Amino acid sequence: MTRDTKVQGFAGIVLIVALLSSSALATRLSALAGKHKLTYTEQVEEGQPWEVTAGIAMGAFRGIFVNWLWIRANNLKEEGKFYEANQLAEVITRLQPRFPRVWVFHAWNMSYNISVSTQTPKERWDWVTAGVSLLRDRALAANPNDLLIHKELAWIYLHKIGGYTDDANGYYKRRFAQEWSVVLGVPPPRDQDDLNRKKAIAKCVARLRGIADSPEGISELVAKEPSVATLRDRLMTEAKIGQPSVLLLARYEYAKALGKSARKSILQRGAGPTDLAFQAIVDDPAMAKAWDAFNNWLRKRILMDDYHMEPDRMVRYTEKYGPIDWRHPAAHALYWSARGSDLAKPRYRGEIDRPEMDFLNTDRVTVQAIQDLFRGGEVYFDFLASFNDPNMLFLAMPNIHFVQAYADVLNAMFDPFYTGIFGDRAKRQFTMQWHGYENFIREAITYYYRLGLFEEANEWQKSLREDTRKNTSNIERLEELNLPLDEFVENELKGEATRPAIAVAQTRGSLIAAYASGLVAGDANLFTRQFQYAQKLHKYYMEEQLRPTPAGGADERMAQMDPDFEILAGQIFGSFITNLSMDNAQTAYLNAPENLRCWAYESLRNSRFVQMTAEDVKNGGQSFDRVFPKPDIFETYAEEIRQRLLLREDRSKDVEVK
Repeated sequence: MTRDTKVQGFAGIVLIVALLSSSALATRLSALAGKHKLTYTEQVEEGQPWEVTAGIAMGAFRGIFVNWLWIRANNLKEEGKFYEANQLAEVITRLQPRFPRVWVFHAWNMSYNISVSTQTPKERWDWVTAGVSLLRDRALAANPNDLLIHKELAWIYLHKIGGYTDDANGYYKRRFAQEWSVVLGVPPPRDQDDLNRKKAIAKCVARLRGIADSPEGISELVAKEPSVATLRDRLMTEAKIGQPSVLLLARYEYAKALGKSARKSILQRGAGPTDLAFQAIVDDPAMAKAWDAFNNWLRKRILMDDYHMEPDRMVRYTEKYGPIDWRHPAAHALYWSARGSDLAKPRYRGEIDRPEMDFLNTDRVTVQAIQDLFRGGEVYFDFLASFNDPNMLFLAMPNIHFVQAYADVLNAMFDPFYTGIFGDRAKRQFTMQWHGYENFIREAITYYYRLGLFEEANEWQKSLREDTRKNTSNIERLEELNLPLDEFVENELKGEATRPAIAVAQTRGSLIAAYASGLVAGDANLFTRQFQYAQKLHKYYMEEQLRPTPAGGADERMAQMDPDFEILAGQIFGSFITNLSMDNAQTAYLNAPENLRCWAYESLRNSRFVQMTAEDVKNGGQSFDRVFPKPDIFETYAEEIRQRLLLREDRSKDVEVK
């Protein structure tokens, strides 16, 4: 055998092995590509847009065709033809599913442009949630680790749903709170443990851990908790409920809330046999353990299958950032922005990926979400009342436990990873990053102070004073950090409280916090601290503003809020209490001081509660004066306020401001 023959024989063997390996690998790779949705649209279907058919037919020239479609979609958007641009973006996502910017364009167009062109809040909400679903359910399925998609999804939650730029934002927040009261359940009432950060986090983690640790399948669930089988049988035979779904959770949460309401018999009027049977199963103490296990399992399936969220990651983020209330849109902004950053960091290759991986703006969304949770992460929302009153109050109060999370995020942005991306900013005399952080902590210190948490306020002031990364360009601000706490807070008030917008917001915010966190939640000490802080702030503002000016005098500047604090507090309480459910309104009313009850009683007499209690009486319920008893001092107090207002009116006529 010649040398050439040996070489040819060996080459033939290698060729055969290569062909066999290629055949096996091709089959395997095709299966993996289909499983992980890594293939482009290759099948022409009847009724699909002509652009899809054309793109498939172009083969290797598909990219050029998609570029043309992308330019056309942008032009349509600029011309205000949002629906046409939306349809074209849908075509592009089918032809190029791993083109993140088209998914973002598509979602933004739905959530922002098309939504505001509709007529009703519900229509707007449907388009906003369509944009969210597009990114969360489809875009991330095709691009699971893409940072841009995560950032834009988080921004829609934070800005569109959680912000205030849209006229329908109140509707969005109520619908969102109602939705997540169903998905994760209505959180338990606040108690003294919630004032401690570690205990508050532990309480939230315990609820989520029960979901995360639930078995994957129903058979494993029954094996772990046999009473679930009995519960399922009763649901099918007595309540006629078959396949478990989110609607079952909604019925459960409603029935659970109804069982605690003083108006249960009234609200159950007209309920059918299956509804009453379902209520009986929920109220049955023997089924409590089965309900807990079954609901945890169902919530896990809904989170993973419908919302594409990871319960274990939700647990980790709660432990890392704070006691997250998932009824708040900023909670989901935090989840998706943090998730995007976490998934992208291991794949980051420095300069190669810098144009595509926008860590700075993604982490800014995370920071902003934490700020929003500090300013409004304690949610008050009456789930039961929201079904009967679509305008039910959604109240978001400050949550001090996210101050530490903000500090932790800032510290993380000084680690070597971020230094490699943004450069070493620690050696500069001034950075916007630290300036924003310092302003936030100063705000937090004043809030701790108004809660009476002086030790925590001192600790945060000390942390600013001793941090070596602080800005050194402003000597005056550095010296302020050395002031005693009382003087420091007073100084902050001098800087902010003379500005009408800030003073009004702070005063009203403190009063509403006193009423919500104090009276509704039954925390008398917190009510007193918040109320006294509002009184002090109001007094300081009025003293500073009572200075004549050549243009218009003090009257116009003081007109931002009533100069009489008692009247201001009463008016706000009267407005606040009429926006609650009847159960919460009664709680707040009975816990309030008598003078505030006088203001509330006047407002309540002209509220929807009069008609509601009249209907209740017909069905064996309590009358209005039983639910909201008239204060003993009402007549004399009302006359006193009337005389004070008349006297103030006379003085304003007699006194000329010079």
